[in-house]
Amino acid sequence: MNDEGLKLATGIISDVYLRNARDALKRVETAVHSLVSQRRIPDDGWSDELIEHVLHHLSLMDSNNYVGNVGVGEREGRVYSTIVKRRHYGMSHGIGRSGDLTANQPKAAGSSLVYSLCNLLVADALRLAGAKRTAAAVVVPMATGMALSLVLQTLPAVVEQPGEDDPKRPLTKKRWVIWSRIDQKTCLKCIYTAGYEAKVVPLVREGDFFVTDVKGIEAAIEECGAGNVGCVLTTTSCFAPRLPDKILEVARVCKAKGVPHVVNNAYGVQSVKIMRQLDAAMEHGRVDAYIQSGDKNFMVPVGGSVIGTPTPAFLQKVSSLYAGRASSSSVFDIFITLLSLGRSGFKALLDERTSCTEYFHSEMAKFAASKSERLLTSPANDISFCMTIDTISGTPALGSALFNHCVSGPRVVQVGANKAICGIPFKNYGSHSDETDYSYLTLACAIGIQREDIDTFMKRLEKEWTKIAKKEKKKGKE
Repeated sequence: MNDEGLKLATGIISDVYLRNARDALKRVETAVHSLVSQRRIPDDGWSDELIEHVLHHLSLMDSNNYVGNVGVGEREGRVYSTIVKRRHYGMSHGIGRSGDLTANQPKAAGSSLVYSLCNLLVADALRLAGAKRTAAAVVVPMATGMALSLVLQTLPAVVEQPGEDDPKRPLTKKRWVIWSRIDQKTCLKCIYTAGYEAKVVPLVREGDFFVTDVKGIEAAIEECGAGNVGCVLTTTSCFAPRLPDKILEVARVCKAKGVPHVVNNAYGVQSVKIMRQLDAAMEHGRVDAYIQSGDKNFMVPVGGSVIGTPTPAFLQKVSSLYAGRASSSSVFDIFITLLSLGRSGFKALLDERTSCTEYFHSEMAKFAASKSERLLTSPANDISFCMTIDTISGTPALGSALFNHCVSGPRVVQVGANKAICGIPFKNYGSHSDETDYSYLTLACAIGIQREDIDTFMKRLEKEWTKIAKKEKKKGKE
């Protein structure tokens, strides 16, 4: 109710009560006004009631919710189930138009405003996390792998040749994506889905860890020919003992060679260290786009991802390539979450994760020492770490035992597992390198984890490890 409506209520209820109500409504107006004018995450998180009030209000701006509206087209936002309608706050037109993901919809001003604001908020979140040179970002309704593929398809795909104005000239398609090895199927499949072939650059071993072969990437560009390379694809967040790629050094190489550079930042937003490296890479080298998961960084259901870039024009090309309209589910999830967190809440989550990482390392170091194992940690990878499994032979049993006792996330990796992905053979698949010579348990300290989770995990790990060790000891005596 606006001021005019409140004036009309004078005499129906007490003026004192109306003044209090007016003040309360003004606070709502101020919050919404600040959001739309400042176009960034609010300093403090909003209440659930305020968020739902705003969403219901915006839903009235979509044509399917107009009072007296009659729809006679093929898509009029009709929803049969009341449950489904409530789940989407009555906004059923989705996002984008047939030719552009970020285009406003004539029938859905409310949904379009939510999407535009969400993209502004998520760009603010990326800058807040450390990538200050992020000029723009967009939420796409697909998980990280398909978002990577969409970005790769947006890159210039044809080798530049003389006579570009001749429509009959033969076209030579760029063939290669130079890829720093990471043993995660999606990272490789996205290259072939986009129509490229992967030129795999193995990692270099440094002690127990595996790092980017920057010279190898440069040599691969020379071997393939810069004009035949769609991009270099690097990865930040990853499972130990792999370390995040040296994206600043690679960015400098790409800038010098005139080759696009795409970064798979799957769950890197939660690491200030990674985001600052991304920022430096954007400042001193070349980064065309970086892609991150919605669920892994913003604690929302699986289904959406975020594409960030220092070049808004590139992001517009990505949005224009997307075919058709899109679901707004992942947009609502991230929009609501960022409003609920506020800047202070988001920073608190990042700080809590950092604190928990130190605690987790400390507890695992004690455990490893008690079992004559080695805990492998590196400052370069502040999300994932691993522990050797040398003193028990029932390595696979440990992973299944933990999962069967409600522990999700840990991965047991054994050497000697060879596998072919997209027709490319890999030795020791899962460990990121042909040279891996130890089996290990890898863990992650991700956003949202709490000390209680770590304490419970440590108890269950001790229990299951002891069981396996006893079985092996008994078996050895028989």
